[in-house]
Amino acid sequence: MSNFWGAVHFSKDPFSTAVYGMTAPSFHVIDPKTGAAIADQYVNVNSSTGEVSFTDDAKQASFATAYTVTIRISADSPWGAITNMPDDHVDMTFTIAQGAK
Repeated sequence: MSNFWGAVHFSKDPFSTAVYGMTAPSFHVIDPKTGAAIADQYVNVNSSTGEVSFTDDAKQASFATAYTVTIRISADSPWGAITNMPDDHVDMTFTIAQGAK
């Protein structure tokens, strides 16, 4: 269903199990060595939306060395494997550059 401007409107949440049987993806900062979710000193990630923000520590820091953060995006499909998402997750790594302010 779309309106004149092309925007799509759903009568129900498309991630609702009542519609497609899917669940929305989740997002977490992880320890890349263990895969465990962690509370990072410099980066927050909203587990529902994936929105990344910097902590107050990061806003005050002058990074003497580059700082790497790994965010895990997890999803589940009742129909089997998700293409390019082994083990129902994908890890994204980004780096805060040395000297960033």
